[in-house]
Amino acid sequence: FSGLPGGYRNFSAMYANLGQYSPWWSSTQVNTTNAWYRYLDFNNGNLYRFAEDHTLGYGVRCIKAETITGSLLHSCGADSVHNPNLAYGSMTDQDGNTYKTIVIGGQEWMAENLKASHYRNGNAIPVVTNDATWQGLSTGATCWYNNDSAMYNCPYGKLYNWYAASDVRNLCPAGWHLPTDAEWTSLGSFLGGNGIAGGKMKSTGTQYWFSPNTAADNSSGFSGLPGGFRGYDGPYFNIGNNGYWWSSSQFTSSDAWDRYLYYSGGDLIRTYFSLQVGCSVRCLRD
Repeated sequence: FSGLPGGYRNFSAMYANLGQYSPWWSSTQVNTTNAWYRYLDFNNGNLYRFAEDHTLGYGVRCIKAETITGSLLHSCGADSVHNPNLAYGSMTDQDGNTYKTIVIGGQEWMAENLKASHYRNGNAIPVVTNDATWQGLSTGATCWYNNDSAMYNCPYGKLYNWYAASDVRNLCPAGWHLPTDAEWTSLGSFLGGNGIAGGKMKSTGTQYWFSPNTAADNSSGFSGLPGGFRGYDGPYFNIGNNGYWWSSSQFTSSDAWDRYLYYSGGDLIRTYFSLQVGCSVRCLRD
């Protein structure tokens, strides 16, 4: 690849960081004013992914068009998410967002995390950024990891507390529902049991998952990503490490079952969280 530290041109049209910093644009926008880029830094071996304003001057590397196929792409444009050897369907939520779907063992799952801002009936889901407010909730709320939609909405989607995920106004669009604990169990069983199902459900590589992303082959097409979670008291945890998804089934009056995948194992883990916790959501076709 032979990356060189070409620096960049900033908002004030000044040049900076020659010899220290090497950013390159991607073609994927986060919103109307920001796009994803990658950069290398002089003092470590990391490849960083961030979003920045379109007006900055960054380097460009081109790639042959045939080396990236549409079947790898997330619906938001993020690359290297899906399994290029599988046929995906599609669905649309109540806000008009489109998602890829995948049939696994007779169940049709969303293959991407939900990012709806409204319930099915059109009521808005409150976006709560304040930690103390989040902790005190007993009603539905949503957020983005670290309260940063520009950085995390694509491809991780939103995080929802269980009150929102299970609300009678329905978070999932018509014809879809929040999976029960039993439906999650059926998924794991079809994929060979929880001890090996996780590797078949994780997106491959280390673009999103931390290394080593053990056993990940995404052979199921579930395309699980490590979107982290929001704690019951407000802080965010485990982006890059783990991905967590709600079920509709309560464990106790204050907890509900969820599933998670993690970077260093091939398991699908069944556990439970406080209803105030913010997790990702995958809807299942009725």
